[in-house]
Amino acid sequence: MILKEIRRVYSEMFEAEQKVADFILEHPEQTVHMSMAELSAKSGTSDATVVRMCRHIGQSGFYQLKINLAGELSGADDAPKEEAEKTEEVRDVVDFVDEVSRNLATVSKYVSKQQIDELCDAISSAGAVYTFGWGSTYAVAFDFAHRLLRTGVRAYTTESVERMMRTVLLGNEGDLFIAISHSGESAFTIECMKLARMRGMKVALIQNSPDGTAASQSDLTICTNVDNDILGAWGHDSHLPEFLVCDLALYFLREKSAPEATGAGDAAERILAKFKL
Repeated sequence: MILKEIRRVYSEMFEAEQKVADFILEHPEQTVHMSMAELSAKSGTSDATVVRMCRHIGQSGFYQLKINLAGELSGADDAPKEEAEKTEEVRDVVDFVDEVSRNLATVSKYVSKQQIDELCDAISSAGAVYTFGWGSTYAVAFDFAHRLLRTGVRAYTTESVERMMRTVLLGNEGDLFIAISHSGESAFTIECMKLARMRGMKVALIQNSPDGTAASQSDLTICTNVDNDILGAWGHDSHLPEFLVCDLALYFLREKSAPEATGAGDAAERILAKFKL
């Protein structure tokens, strides 16, 4: 039993692990609906600490803990029945892809066409678009900015926090800052959002967690709310939900882009194609 085992070995845990254990003991039903990033944020720890705590009680990771805890709470009204029915972790490629597909399918429950349209309107009317993500999330910001350029949008990104801050401070009212943060708790991302607001920019946020602090600095928040991240159980949050939102924006953006802007992007691509080997 998960809760019983946590209490049994509680005194053997490090202080940071005890913070995770305290939250689980006080909020077991809430825990089974959370991602690891959400649990680490709520407990004031890190993803690595969550994993260590899970292994301290004999669980391979947070994913397995959630499954077993859900089964333990199966008599509760709000226990997730779908997870409680699972008895072991994903073991082959087909199961893994099926699980990821189910996760991505849930995005449509929380992300509306109206939100995507609002994001596309903000992009198409902006003088310039800045995208930013900290850590591994930068890959999403970089990919989005690169493809916006191909669509004819003046887009800029950088992995350097200082460079992004300096660039935003040189930006103009009417520009758009798009923050991407899986947990919604990245301090660097939040500070960049504050600077963008100070410059009079509109600020949009793409995040997975519905409770992230970053939303307080955003004019438009798009939350994917995937709460069963397989990779997250091993300390590696998947960014496929954020990539999916970017793909949705790019797909519907061409409907709103001025012909000359789209044409400029296509012309640039034709020129650059000569150098692609």
